[in-house]
Amino acid sequence: MRRSTALIVGLLCIAPGAVAQVARYLAAPPSDILSGRVVLPDPAALDVASTYAVLDLSWRRGADGWSAAIEVPVEREGPLSLGLVGLGAEGWSWTLAAPGDAPRDVEQWAAAGLARRSVEPAGEDDPRRAVGLQLDRAGAGTWRITVRAGVAEPGPAWLALRTAGATEAVLHSHVGTHRLLSDRAIPIVARLEGPAAGAAGAAAGLARVESAGGAWTQPLWDDGLHADGAAGDGVLGAWVGPLVPGAARVAVQVEGLTASGARCVRTVHHAFTVEAPAVLLAGWANGAVLDDTRLEIEVALQPLGPLQRLHLSAEVWGTDAGGALVPVAWLSHIGLPAETWGTTSLALQLDGRWLSRAGTTGPLELRRVRVQDPDTHVLLDELAALPLPAGALPGAAYGPPGEVTTEMLVGPPTPGSPPMTLAPGGALGGAGAIGGGTAVATQHFPWLRALMLSHGYCSSGNIWPAADFSEPKVVFLDPNANRTNDEFAQLLAQAGAGKDGFGLVGHSQGGLAALHLLTYYQSGLDYAIGPRRIQSVASPYQGTPLASLGSFACGVNDDMTTSGAPVWLAGIPSWARKEVFYWTTQNSGSACNFFTNLILSSPNDGTIEMVKGQLPGAHSMGHKLGWCHTTGMSNPASYTDHVRNAEMNAQAAR
Repeated sequence: MRRSTALIVGLLCIAPGAVAQVARYLAAPPSDILSGRVVLPDPAALDVASTYAVLDLSWRRGADGWSAAIEVPVEREGPLSLGLVGLGAEGWSWTLAAPGDAPRDVEQWAAAGLARRSVEPAGEDDPRRAVGLQLDRAGAGTWRITVRAGVAEPGPAWLALRTAGATEAVLHSHVGTHRLLSDRAIPIVARLEGPAAGAAGAAAGLARVESAGGAWTQPLWDDGLHADGAAGDGVLGAWVGPLVPGAARVAVQVEGLTASGARCVRTVHHAFTVEAPAVLLAGWANGAVLDDTRLEIEVALQPLGPLQRLHLSAEVWGTDAGGALVPVAWLSHIGLPAETWGTTSLALQLDGRWLSRAGTTGPLELRRVRVQDPDTHVLLDELAALPLPAGALPGAAYGPPGEVTTEMLVGPPTPGSPPMTLAPGGALGGAGAIGGGTAVATQHFPWLRALMLSHGYCSSGNIWPAADFSEPKVVFLDPNANRTNDEFAQLLAQAGAGKDGFGLVGHSQGGLAALHLLTYYQSGLDYAIGPRRIQSVASPYQGTPLASLGSFACGVNDDMTTSGAPVWLAGIPSWARKEVFYWTTQNSGSACNFFTNLILSSPNDGTIEMVKGQLPGAHSMGHKLGWCHTTGMSNPASYTDHVRNAEMNAQAAR
């Protein structure tokens, strides 16, 4: 796990290697199992749809310096949008050659009134620039674009394009497995949809692979042998790897035909982390009564290397009085496996009151047992079912069915700590239920409470206007960092360690990290008093396509890709989601960012699509026009909205 140093303004400095947080033995009700909320999504359901192309430029050195040339098909006459991103891109010269025409530089196109050029930051505090070129009328056919960077060797650069016929052919692509392990090949699947795209031979594609082990290009096949379905069905596929452990990126590029028979090109970028095989599920589990309430379920593991922190989850099912199998609860825990008498295992804990509510005392069975890396969420192993041997159960299993309590969901507090308690009227009903209530102030003092303000991914400093939020407050700072949700969450907890309780206002990934903290770890967030425990603005709960491009200033973040975020979200129960109040925003007038608008669906805030900013099961506070994701965009940054900030400050739990 990566180490970090986080600065907490006016309070403390957290040194590398700070003590890890106490991890919960959490649970979710049967309704979360039946709704699929805590079930890993089918990889095919994480399909990325593209109506654009983002192409890597290949630089070559010539007598007059470095240049890159690329030919792109434009399938229909009409507007053509081009975007170039790279360090120093604002100083590079372009030439464009229309079909059958001589090359002309961008200035000539602009002087003739045929194109408009713009220059914007590639992202917050990003030294690279995004240069946009909008042609109102471009002819159909093959265009040749040449970029000249001068005598100094340029760094990586990308050219994005979106044509007038963008929606006439849509590329769909997904990674075909959650088991992204270095001992196996990884399936990549793609299909170009459109009236002519599915015809045999109409589409051809490449997969450009970058990993810690090198970079190469390989073809996509439609032969029924490469995870592509049946031969000749228009679905393309490739087996990539095995890849060495570490970050990997696969750029899928497909050319095909539109309904009119014109050539088109589309791309999808996948980014993920490949893990070394670390552990297998050994195929057995045992239960042991801990006390009158709890049953500890020991799940046996087979280590394949040094022991490491793991994330274990499973559904518990039982047989009711009528002989029917019924879901009891979903259980999850992040921890380091234990070694006892030659056996390696990781434990889950089941509150016996779940058995009482389900009307079952056995036989019990674990289903959809999965073990994942807690940072990358890579699936290390899974079992469809695992029987639990018959044995003693805690006394609570035989009691009368009662309401769901906080302790049933988050487990008991550590010795010496007060319980996490919420007032009546929570999401699951009844006294002490979690979700939407107001915390009971027991064993705490008002002057030891605060509101924590958190930035998001790769921020250079505090983004929240100081005058918008009242004391006591904690300003969390972890500048220019790329953290997993798990790392980010633990840093937030350590930042609030000096407070009896704190609520949190987060921007972008700060909202995801706060939700992760509430779900998996004990912290001062448990004891916040007030209407809204977590509030977030512009948080990519379902990811953003930009996170997979490899062009982010601080690198790829698996928790924010459109394939990684839903896998993380499959471990977030309804009771935790109901503690979140969130906003999304979009531009008013000009697009927030010309380059990212070529890639994102509308509406968007320049980084997050409105549809991907939704958190099912949480409180949507609305979608507001006139605000972009960060500074340097067409509209003000969403975190500078003084009206919304005043509301969040007034409603925040502390």
